[in-house]
Amino acid sequence: MTQNLLESALREDGGQLHDAYESLGAVGEDLHLLLLDPDRFLFDDESHSIQNDVQLLYRKDKLYGRDKEETLITDAFCRVSRGKSEAFFIGGFSGSGKSMLVNSLRDRVKCVGGYTIKHKFDPMSQEKPLSGVISAFNQICLMIKGRARPVIAKKLGEEFGVDFSLLMRLLPNVSVLFPEHVRPVINVDAGEAMNARSVCFTLLRFVRVVSSPSHPVMLFLDDIQWADSTALDVIHTILSDTKTMGSCMLFVGAYRDNEVQVDHPIFDLMEKLEISNVQTTKVSLSGLDQEDLNTMISDALCLYPRICKSLSGIVFQKTKGSPFFVLEFMQSLKSRGLLEYNFHQKRWVWNEDIIRAEDITDNVLHLLSSKMDGLSDNVQTLLKIMACFGSCTSESVIGYLSESVEYAEVLNGLEGALIDGFIVKEGEGSLQFVHDKVREAAYNLIPNSDKRQFHYYLGKALNSICDGKDVGDTIFLIASLINHGKEWILRDEELSIAFAKLNMKAGKRALDGCDHKTAYSYLEAALSLLPEDHWENHYDLSLSLNFLMAGAAKSCCQYVEAVQILRRISERCRCFEDKLPSYYLLSQIFQTQGRLVDAFDTCSFVLLQLGETIPDLVALDAVKTMAKDTLTMYQEVDDDDWLERKMEDETFHTKLQFYNSITFSSFFCKSYSLRVYFTCKAVQLSLQKGICEHTPLSLLQFTGAVANTDNAVLCYRIAKNALSLQERFDVAAQIPELYFNFYGRFAWRFEPFQDCANNLRKGFEIGLSSGNNDVGLLCALQVIKTKIITGSNLKSLLNEIDYYLHFFKTFQITRGINLMINFRETVSVLIDKGQATSTEAKAAFGDLNDPGNRLRDVFYFHQAIQAYWSGYTERCQYYIGKYLS
Repeated sequence: MTQNLLESALREDGGQLHDAYESLGAVGEDLHLLLLDPDRFLFDDESHSIQNDVQLLYRKDKLYGRDKEETLITDAFCRVSRGKSEAFFIGGFSGSGKSMLVNSLRDRVKCVGGYTIKHKFDPMSQEKPLSGVISAFNQICLMIKGRARPVIAKKLGEEFGVDFSLLMRLLPNVSVLFPEHVRPVINVDAGEAMNARSVCFTLLRFVRVVSSPSHPVMLFLDDIQWADSTALDVIHTILSDTKTMGSCMLFVGAYRDNEVQVDHPIFDLMEKLEISNVQTTKVSLSGLDQEDLNTMISDALCLYPRICKSLSGIVFQKTKGSPFFVLEFMQSLKSRGLLEYNFHQKRWVWNEDIIRAEDITDNVLHLLSSKMDGLSDNVQTLLKIMACFGSCTSESVIGYLSESVEYAEVLNGLEGALIDGFIVKEGEGSLQFVHDKVREAAYNLIPNSDKRQFHYYLGKALNSICDGKDVGDTIFLIASLINHGKEWILRDEELSIAFAKLNMKAGKRALDGCDHKTAYSYLEAALSLLPEDHWENHYDLSLSLNFLMAGAAKSCCQYVEAVQILRRISERCRCFEDKLPSYYLLSQIFQTQGRLVDAFDTCSFVLLQLGETIPDLVALDAVKTMAKDTLTMYQEVDDDDWLERKMEDETFHTKLQFYNSITFSSFFCKSYSLRVYFTCKAVQLSLQKGICEHTPLSLLQFTGAVANTDNAVLCYRIAKNALSLQERFDVAAQIPELYFNFYGRFAWRFEPFQDCANNLRKGFEIGLSSGNNDVGLLCALQVIKTKIITGSNLKSLLNEIDYYLHFFKTFQITRGINLMINFRETVSVLIDKGQATSTEAKAAFGDLNDPGNRLRDVFYFHQAIQAYWSGYTERCQYYIGKYLS
């Protein structure tokens, strides 16, 4: 370079006329650049024997023209490192350098002990939005293993104690931190499914533990224009956490702002984050300006910026400054001989007039397509195949394909694609396109008229090779590819049934991974492949498929759709026993919707059909006698013997399950005496027939309903046996109701109030994590009641109420909002005698003159407390009278 500099200064043309210096000042500027960064202008051409072997030296790790944006994202991460979560949104067209901007922060995150996790959404896999977010968090576990395993493992064990199976189910990689734990087997056929809200809350609890100022987390979600509200709700839940020592995460979302409409969920997320007072930064990347682009080209050519200005001007006109397009355009000039390395001059040379005159496309896709047209058939085939898979795939999938006759040469094509730079290896066993535009160009190699058939044949080939193998998540890819061929599948009933089963298998795997929206899409595809007479000729398949769909719809909060499917099942079932799982799921949906009378009636109908007696009314004296008799029955059994005697007959399992459900519904919509009646019947059934997974809840519902001063010791013994049974059966979803009935109803007689409050809070957390929101709500209410009784600091208690209210509002649990508002009003009165009291509590309880309004007694009770504390004796007596009546 020094030689070139001297030649340019001393010769009139310096090899090219525009290279000549016009002043000593220009010489000084170049010398200054050379001294500042000599590597930028040093080029070793001795190692290259031929001209085509010389490569442009792009600085792939250098971020051009984004100084302002780089400062903003660095500042955001620094704030997060001090203990608060933030969001950072990056808009820009494809190829504008969004990912490069985020990557510029990676070293800083690693330097402070943080974790960087990422997921790239894909237009080819839009049916798996939530799975992508879950998989990103799953990556952290492997990072923790190599850094802070003992510390984090201990904290996770404390946070997820009795409900650890929920976490392990959601994030399988957590097993590397707890090698002694075995991943739980989930029976999705029985409707055991966390819902979208419970996934959000479980991930929130996980992030609270693994993130901290010393270990902040940066979550980068790329191409969120292809995400949906289900995936983005996870982000809102984590970032808006109101807990004092909550999560410590920087969320970075990149999207193509020229490809989204104003109603896209991205903008809804931004709005919700602002409402939740989450600091949010938004930047938009356009093309590089001419000066920054010139610097980029100067670096690639190892020439001074002043020499490259005219060439940069041409490139800018063609590319509009798109960084990725600039790289491809320069490579195109080189491959066409318009940009050459001159060994005599020891520098790159070009003819601007010829370049201007050449017909070079200003569309990067056309440029890439032209480049791909010259590739061998094997490489083109590989690129087309990978384009159908999405932006990335695993080497194992390519390996499977190579076993087929049709795609035997695919590995040769892969080698060529890697050499040509279209594909790169990323991580362990992962292959991906170097850029989205490369994938788009590769996909365009397939004629539009052939695309569906190309997908279908590809899926069939993979399916024939992988049939009978455990291929993990590859099942989603296979099913998605095959579903493109629906018109050919429906012509052959045998194929229709086979591929319906394949889609059902994919749906089950999605349910197992808690991605219910994805599960529903595959199950719906399976149903669409069945022949019209499928209920008659494929009864078992039809029954299983419809029930799984109903469960997935419920978990997606599509309650109307779920009820319609369950009604369809009840109409088509051949026997009453086949209807039972659907009736139970229906009762759970009614409970979730707050349709407690409908839930009660559903359970009542089933129990009547099973031969049980369901009275309309039960006298209080009668249930007192019944409760006493039940306690006597329990005293007469030997605990050791009875606790080992299993309930063999499935009919009694079912009866107990429905008794537990009807007891919960009657808590809100029927009399106390009727509720006691059901709990007695359930316990008597277990005492007579043995124990099962429903027995712990039956026992605790019973003790919670009948415990008093006279029988407290016996009830405590029964309750402790119930808790030990729960540990044996390990049914995490039951824990909230078990804890509510034990710690919230009478454990305070024997155990410290603070322990009761802590376990009730755990019941709330497990309730929201397992999808049992209603009982989680009850546990939260009992926490507040217990803390009021124990004289907790009222201002701290008000903050805790707001914490619970935040989640009830986030997850739209209306009943929880109404009840918690009442507590908030009462605590406010206790603090300042009503000066800052909200007036919204009364409105939250509807018509207080409606005798069917089971919440009015709660309102009267709180009004009595508030009146008493404020010194209004007559008003207090009035509300006590209302409450007692």
